[in-house]
Amino acid sequence: MVYPLLLVALIFRTMEAFKIFDLPMGLVGTGSAAPPLLAMKLYKLSFLTWKTGQGSALGYIMLVMIIAISSVFIKYLNKAKQ
Repeated sequence: MVYPLLLVALIFRTMEAFKIFDLPMGLVGTGSAAPPLLAMKLYKLSFLTWKTGQGSALGYIMLVMIIAISSVFIKYLNKAKQ
């Protein structure tokens, strides 16, 4: 009975993991010690080097990745309800 709730929580945590930005930015900034996160890469491309086209393309790639992973979770969620 808990399995569907765990899958929903996992979907939300996965989406949150992709968009983590504030904690690494607040701790280390954009220097060389910054962790290799997609959100940090998107920020550096878009706002520091002003490559907005590449930044928006990376944003769309992140969106497609989140949709693909979420659809897999939703498929398992629908199987769990049956």
